[in-house]
Amino acid sequence: MKGPAVNDEFGDVDSVLYAVGGEGADYHQLNAVVEMLRQRLLATPDAVKVNVYGNQDRKIFVEFSEAKLANLGLAPQAIFDSLAKQNAVADAGVFETSSARVRVQVTGALEGTQAISALPIAANGQILRLGDIATITAGYEDPPIFLSRHNGAQAIVVGAVMARGGNILTFVKNLALAVEEVRAKTPIGIEIEQIADQPRVVEEAVGEFTRSFVEALVIVLLVSFVSLGARTGIVVALSVPLVLAIVFIFMNILGPVIN
Repeated sequence: MKGPAVNDEFGDVDSVLYAVGGEGADYHQLNAVVEMLRQRLLATPDAVKVNVYGNQDRKIFVEFSEAKLANLGLAPQAIFDSLAKQNAVADAGVFETSSARVRVQVTGALEGTQAISALPIAANGQILRLGDIATITAGYEDPPIFLSRHNGAQAIVVGAVMARGGNILTFVKNLALAVEEVRAKTPIGIEIEQIADQPRVVEEAVGEFTRSFVEALVIVLLVSFVSLGARTGIVVALSVPLVLAIVFIFMNILGPVIN
């Protein structure tokens, strides 16, 4: 049973998205590269969080024939109970000092298909290996809850979130340097490709705003000089830049940024 899950970071937006994939690469290989990329991006200035999408959890599948279990006089629940008991984590004691209280746990959790195959199961007075009465295989969650693909191939998507008040154009340059470092360590056949570039959109939007602003300012000044005369036109020509300068000064003091 899961939940409730509270998302208090719904306002975070990935500034840049990278797809990590490769023809024939499995999720185990992709995960190794993704983890290396995630750690490097977190160390980038102004990076507050790194999100990973499409990652698949590894699972171990235990498949058995109910007819075979019936011939052995073994109930499926006995297998479930044996797995649960072996994989349970319980405190074995507590180690106390003057400054700390440390829990002591006994190791023994199941790891890997071989360990599960060797798990002893009691059946009609005999002790059998689980691998003798069931098929143990390793794989990934099936069916998957969330998949991501890039250019038709399976991929894992990594997104970087910028800290509040950061400069997104500087941020993406730092990210690019970090990604190049990771690419140099990436195995052949696995590619890291940028698939979303919010800084480029911001740069184009700011450029469009600046161009429109200059055009509007020139038109207003020309109309003022023509309709109001030179003297009044000069007053209008000086007031518009002055007001804008005051606005940007207050924006700088209050903290809003044009991203």
